[in-house]
Amino acid sequence: MPHKSVSIRNSIATRLMSIVFSFYVVIAVLITLTHMYVEYNYQKADVNKSLVEFEPSIQSTLSMNIWHMDDLALSETMDSILKIPVIVGMTVADDSGTVIAAEGIVSDNEKSGLIEQTINFLGIQKNGNLHVETEVYSLEVFRHEFPIFYSHGGEKRALGKVALYSSSAVILQRVKLQFMMLVFNAIIKTIALWICFLYISNKLLRKPLSELAGAVEQVDINNISDTNITISNRKDELRVIEQSFNRMLKKLSDSLFLQKEAQSQVIEQKSQFETLVDNIPGVTYRNEYKKDWGVVYISDEIYKLSGYQGSDFTSKKRTYHSIIFIEDSAMVERSIADAVANKSGFNIQYRIVKADGVNCWVNERGQCILDADSNVIYIDGVIIDINDQKQAEFEVRKLKKYLANVIDSMPSALVGIDSDMKVTQWNKTIADTTGIDEKQALGKDFHALLPHFESEIAKIRESIQTRTILAHQSRVKVDGEQKKYEDVTIYPLIANGVQGAVIRIDDVTEKVQVEEILVQSEKMLSVGGLAAGMAHEINNPLAGMLQTMHVMSNRLIEKPDMPANVQAANEVGTSTEVITEYMRKRDIPRMINTILCAGNRAAAIITNMLSFARKGGSDKIPIDAGELINSTVELALTDYNVKGNYDFKKIDIKIELPEEPVNIFCDKSQIQQVFLNLLRNAAQAMHEAKIPSQFISLKVYYDTNSEMVVTEVEDNGPGMDSETVKRVFEPFFTTKSVGYGTGLGLSVSYFIITENHLGDMYVNSELGKGTKFTIKLPSKPGKGMLAGY
Repeated sequence: MPHKSVSIRNSIATRLMSIVFSFYVVIAVLITLTHMYVEYNYQKADVNKSLVEFEPSIQSTLSMNIWHMDDLALSETMDSILKIPVIVGMTVADDSGTVIAAEGIVSDNEKSGLIEQTINFLGIQKNGNLHVETEVYSLEVFRHEFPIFYSHGGEKRALGKVALYSSSAVILQRVKLQFMMLVFNAIIKTIALWICFLYISNKLLRKPLSELAGAVEQVDINNISDTNITISNRKDELRVIEQSFNRMLKKLSDSLFLQKEAQSQVIEQKSQFETLVDNIPGVTYRNEYKKDWGVVYISDEIYKLSGYQGSDFTSKKRTYHSIIFIEDSAMVERSIADAVANKSGFNIQYRIVKADGVNCWVNERGQCILDADSNVIYIDGVIIDINDQKQAEFEVRKLKKYLANVIDSMPSALVGIDSDMKVTQWNKTIADTTGIDEKQALGKDFHALLPHFESEIAKIRESIQTRTILAHQSRVKVDGEQKKYEDVTIYPLIANGVQGAVIRIDDVTEKVQVEEILVQSEKMLSVGGLAAGMAHEINNPLAGMLQTMHVMSNRLIEKPDMPANVQAANEVGTSTEVITEYMRKRDIPRMINTILCAGNRAAAIITNMLSFARKGGSDKIPIDAGELINSTVELALTDYNVKGNYDFKKIDIKIELPEEPVNIFCDKSQIQQVFLNLLRNAAQAMHEAKIPSQFISLKVYYDTNSEMVVTEVEDNGPGMDSETVKRVFEPFFTTKSVGYGTGLGLSVSYFIITENHLGDMYVNSELGKGTKFTIKLPSKPGKGMLAGY
């Protein structure tokens, strides 16, 4: 291609000269304007000086004209003054400041202008201002003011003031020729300088640079090693440029050689890369780090994965972001943005929508590629189809969830542990029991979560090592003040080389308590049978004793004069009167009566014992409430507890019955058991609290609203706190000392009242204020009563 020379207008020399010339013009204009400004001010000062110099000659003439008030003379004098070149106007004012004569270009405080000659010794000023006929705005008007005096009789008299005016027009007229010479001189210098600089720059810059451009244009890129540029024989900057170009051509030649070798290597590596990419089980890509994330490269595997051609993405016909499942789109964007911000990699799983509309799970692993300044320029990555893996994971999660639900639904507490005693399984039952959820328990030490199993660690290790199932039945667990029982079974677990165990814990507290209740019931039945047997054995001789005492009382006291008594007395030599008197003096009748009373009381006690010990039937009968209470109290009065050291005879028992008898439908023996249990508990509590004046009140009344017979048993014992009141009817709960109670009395009583008789039983108590039990029993069969009432 032939070299095209650069025009003078576009050459560097011309542009350089234009810049220098522009600076020169600006400086020349500034200097010229400064010169004109200085000259103007100099001429202005000269004009002011001239006005001052005219003051003496003008003063004497004007003072005489004004003194004589000669209008004609004053007019001629003013005309002659205005003919002076530097004076363009004047005003004359009297001693009061009133203008009496004015002519030419003058100014006051507000405006400047031309006034025709006006003379009036009475004053020509109107409203404090001169009447200007023609205003002058473009002129700068300045003045010199001086006073005028008139000498008369050797005395000076002030007549007023004279103001002489000059303007910028006078000054410009003086300097106009000088200004024109300055401008003409500057123009001539500028043109001469422009021509000289143009010639020099063309010779020193434009022509050598054009030769250099032509020589560079002739360089053959394919034969660059034999090229050498020569443009000047001078030893100046152009020579340095020439040498630099030649060195650059040498380096370029070497670089081209290396580039050809590198290209060959790149082609070979590209072939290897394409082979490698084709064998990768996934889509490889490179994205450009721009706003639209243009796809630079994407492998053909994208078609197998998505159903879209790779060219759809590289040509920007479709973006990869457009096939990401909409619900996963935000997560993908956030993950990539975090990776770019941290200049790191990312590994994410999400769903894409294939061309056929089917969702497919993929795993994308990408890495940010940085330039030399550590700025992200590309993102390279691999996208792999994991849809089958996700489906398998879903099935596994589903199975795990099912198994977890089965385990959590079991009533037994299940704990899985490994060989290091770390928790691997923690079902809902054990979580509810301990208050520790599964997330908190997993991975923790077994004995740290269940410290009361510290003693079982050795058995657990033994079970794992021997691969045998070990069990511990009815293991005691103390929970605060409560004693609980649990069955512990250890199942060794060995699967896929992983050792551990599953510990099954069953709460059998209720089972053990029921068994204890059954044992206690058997004991009570045995004691009842024994009491019944003893009562029968005692009742026979007691009956003989009472019968004999009744005969003795009849013969000796009630009927001493009966024939058989008289005959017997006569036979022994005495009389019935003597015998009667003897017995009276020895108090025999009272003794016999005492024996009879005691025997009758003993017989009544035995009758109550037999009634209490007799097994009640399933049928309930109407029982007089007053009679039931009285018989129970009589039975209690015979009870003296040696172990508890309390005696009912020392307790003031008050019974309050209704005026009209009321019946309750009940099993007499069961209700007696309830009332007797309440009386014994009250007596023992008051004895342990050492209450000085002990009393128990039993009040019976009929509640018309509920049609129930209400019995209130109240004592003045130590009372109970709120926590004890809440648990008083729980089985095996007792506040008595060890060995003094089983904790079953009130729970059995509550069961008898509420379950067996469909009644109600509750307690009111405050600590230090005694206790009151209230029992409600049906007075007649009715709604809600058991069949058989």
